Order: sequence, then C-alpha cells, then structure tokens
Amino acid sequence: MVEMYPARGGVLIGSATEFTKIVSSGESVYLWFKDYAVKVPKEFFESEYWISYWLEDSPTFYWYSFTDLEEYVEYVAKSVKDKIEGKRIYVSFSGGKDSTSSLVILDMLREYVNFKVRVGYVHMPYLEPLDNISEAERIASKLGFNIEILAPPESRVRSYLFREGLPYRGRRWCTYLKVRTLREDKKKFEANFEVKGDRLGECRKRFDRLKVQLRGNLFIEGKKFKPVFPLTILDILKIVREKGVVHKSYRAGCPRVSCSLCPYKSVFEFKVCGEVNDPGLIDSVLWHQYNRWYSYRVSFEDFKDYALWRYLPQQTPVIMNLRKRVNVEEEKITVKDIAELYSSAWTILLPKALQVDLETIRTRILGKKELKGIVTPDNI
Repeated sequence: MVEMYPARGGVLIGSATEFTKIVSSGESVYLWFKDYAVKVPKEFFESEYWISYWLEDSPTFYWYSFTDLEEYVEYVAKSVKDKIEGKRIYVSFSGGKDSTSSLVILDMLREYVNFKVRVGYVHMPYLEPLDNISEAERIASKLGFNIEILAPPESRVRSYLFREGLPYRGRRWCTYLKVRTLREDKKKFEANFEVKGDRLGECRKRFDRLKVQLRGNLFIEGKKFKPVFPLTILDILKIVREKGVVHKSYRAGCPRVSCSLCPYKSVFEFKVCGEVNDPGLIDSVLWHQYNRWYSYRVSFEDFKDYALWRYLPQQTPVIMNLRKRVNVEEEKITVKDIAELYSSAWTILLPKALQVDLETIRTRILGKKELKGIVTPDNI
C-alpha cells in the first residue's frame, strides 16, 4: 500500500489492489466488489494472513518539510549547484503530483542555477486516454515549459496487446516501451541528468530502497536528479495546489495519474478513471486474453468486472474466493464515497502538522530500523 492521503473529515485514506483503508480514530479496511466495498473484520486477516502483504503499511510521513517553498528551493540549489551548473537535464513528465512538483521546483531552481531542460511525455496508445496529453500540456505550459509528446508506434503496442494481453502485475511490457521511447529522446538531447520523481515515503519498497540515500546527497544519485526526494505527501499537496496544477484524475477522485488500464490500480479506480479511446479493441484483447489463459479459472464476467487480468491466471481464483468469505451485509462504502474522499485531498484546508527541517529528519530516519504507519515528528 502506498502512503495515505489526508481527506475530508480528518481521515486518512489509502488503497491497494482489492482493498481500501480508512484511518480516523480507528482503522477500517474494505474489500472491493463491483460498485461498493465491504468492511472486513480483523479475524479475516488472521485466517488469510498473506493479505497483509498487500496491506503492509508504508510509512506515511506526516509533517511539512518547509514553510516557504522558496527556502526549500534555495536548499536544493546549494546541494546541487556544483553538480548541475551548465548541464542538460531531461524530465520524464507524467502530470502526476510528484512529477509536477519536480517541474515546479525545477522552474524555480533556474533563478539560482543555469542549466538546460527538456521535458518529454510518453503517451501510450490504446492504454491511455488522449485527453491525458492535453492535461500534461496544460500543466507544463502553466509552469513555463514546452513538452515533447512522444509515443511508441501504435502497431507495436497493438502487437503487444494481442501477444501478451493487457499489462499485468510483474510483467508491465508497457514500461519497457515507455522507457525505450524516452531513452531515444534523452539520447538526442544528450542529457547529463534525468529528473526522477522518486520520494522516500511514497511506498514501502521505495522507502527500503532509497533510505540509504539519506547518508549522502539528498538530491543527486549518479545521473539521477531527485528534487522531491525528501518531501512528504503534505509537502506535495501544498506545492501542486498552490501552483494551481492539479491533474484532472485527482479532481475526479483517483489516487494516481496513470494509464487507464494500469495493473497497479485498485478495483474502484477503473470505475473512476478507466476510460479508453478504443473500447472495442480493448474488449477484443480481453476476450483473447481470457480464452487463452483464464477461461478455466474464472468467469469472463468476473475477469472483466474485477480487472483480473492484473494478475497471473493461477492467482485469480484466490482473489475471487476472498469475496465469498466476506459477509456482504457488513458496513459498506461506494465508489462515489471513496472518489469524493480522494478528491477532497485537493480542496480541503491543508491539514495542520509540524514543520521539521530536513537535516533533523535525515538524522532521525537513519536512526530507525523500521518505520510504518502514520509517522510524525513525535514518533520517529
């Protein structure tokens, strides 16, 4: 599970695969069905302990790293000026909150450091709606950047779709096509550094992998420049909201900006941000994929309605059996309920939280073997 968003009513909300977690005075976990989710009792997780892998708490850092963004940018400038002065920096832009925050900081950084920038955006034919392109252009333009719209050949994407099926967890062939397209453009630009929107607290795996970077330069790792690396979800919300560059997917109630058919989406997200430009082709791909690998394990209706193509064929019966074990008369929430909570993160008053300087946080995090759940300056 990725870090949690603050939402209306003082709650925190996070989602992973088939589940959504809401934290207020207590903690509630819901299992998704088609248009609603059912609250799951704790005993369920005791009998199905492997589910905790999906719901493993990523640390949600709950503080602000700065009071004034200009001060943070000055801090970044002092840390990277000798590395990036006069260099060529490539930005792989998605329009998501971390990518957008990186672009905001990069724009402000030009007041302190001289460098050249190229911003590339890769559109994935069939898997991503065309209006994502115009949204990326709108955001980049508002921040003073032109972007290069790139895309792998439609024929190649179509070939992958019918040969491999939709991208699934553990085999996202779309990532290969996207990286290949970006690499070619980056090579033309002769980039010295590539901006990455990686953040320490975004998810458990990233935290475990990136924690070691706290021992060195917070923003430069080899040829990677990470301007948002130490920032929290509260920092990111503040930056994007104050600059007025919130992506339409967030306003609609999705927790991420991604392709419509990203296999890492939770079930409800396909109801909120799942539109495609050629539904007929996608239906053909689904039918082909189902008959080839899934037909003897689950029904086509479940395969499509629950987006079971996100999983390996042998995993799908296990996923569906979870739903048979839940009492559907338990407390429920709807897709609309959750979408409104996620959307509220971009409109409610920003939560009150302590502001902690980066050097203090660096020292405290390095002193901890493990961090999970809601992490505040008081319990770090």
